[in-house]
Amino acid sequence: MNRRNVLVQAVHIVARILQVFCTSRKEFYASYIDAQIDNIEANESYDAAAKKKKMKEELEKAKAKKAKEEQDAKDAKAKADSKAIDVFSENLRQLLLAPPLGEKRILAIDPGYRTGCKVVCLDEKGDLLHNETIYPHAPQNDTAMAMKKIRSMVNAYNIEAISIGNGTASRETEFFIKKIAFDKPVQVFVVSEAGASVYSASKIARDEFPNYDNYNAINVNKVADIPIDYNGYMGVPITFIDKYNPEQFELLGIMNTGEENKGIRYSDTPHGRPLVNGVELYLRIIIKNKRL
Repeated sequence: MNRRNVLVQAVHIVARILQVFCTSRKEFYASYIDAQIDNIEANESYDAAAKKKKMKEELEKAKAKKAKEEQDAKDAKAKADSKAIDVFSENLRQLLLAPPLGEKRILAIDPGYRTGCKVVCLDEKGDLLHNETIYPHAPQNDTAMAMKKIRSMVNAYNIEAISIGNGTASRETEFFIKKIAFDKPVQVFVVSEAGASVYSASKIARDEFPNYDNYNAINVNKVADIPIDYNGYMGVPITFIDKYNPEQFELLGIMNTGEENKGIRYSDTPHGRPLVNGVELYLRIIIKNKRL
């Protein structure tokens, strides 16, 4: 074998060795890369599962918290309902078991703030003895004068009980009345005003106090029925003079003359006698509440 052939064979052997080495190296790196990819995918899958598990746990906690809050709200409402029923039952029991007041002289108060507390004194039959407006609350806060007037009315009209409407300023008025030192025992009651507003806006009320055909005023048939919270003109019986309070009402005229009574009578009406639906009524005095 000559030298040339030996060299050729050596080159072939080296080439074969390099081929085998390179192939093994390539396969090694390929296997390594595949293994790393598998590890990454496995880690990602593990992280996703962990996140999903954590989210599920948080969702379960939120649901449990919401369910507890809803249950607490239901329990609180049930407790409040039970307490409200107990209070209502006790109030109703006291109302049903309360003895009738009977025929007594009453001082009735319609409480209020800005427009004052309207006060009326009634005899045993419910007839009006006196009416007044006091201002014990804000914004006037004329408490001393209000106390003086209440005490004076109780003594003057032999009042045996005081009733206070349960509307606006009811609690404050009750507290105010109970601070007054009366010369004799006087019962104090808080009564329901339910239906009062409904009545005042009803057809029955309009029928009870109809407007005159020839006057810009309402007709009041009885002195005891004079509405103390009406700020317009009113025609009242002439017996009103016996109970007239100049601090409360203003006298504007008598419905029996041809005069227009300060513009209250309509100018196109034939005479001054009061007319309601074409029917002529007895003489009326025109009055207006000075404090409204």
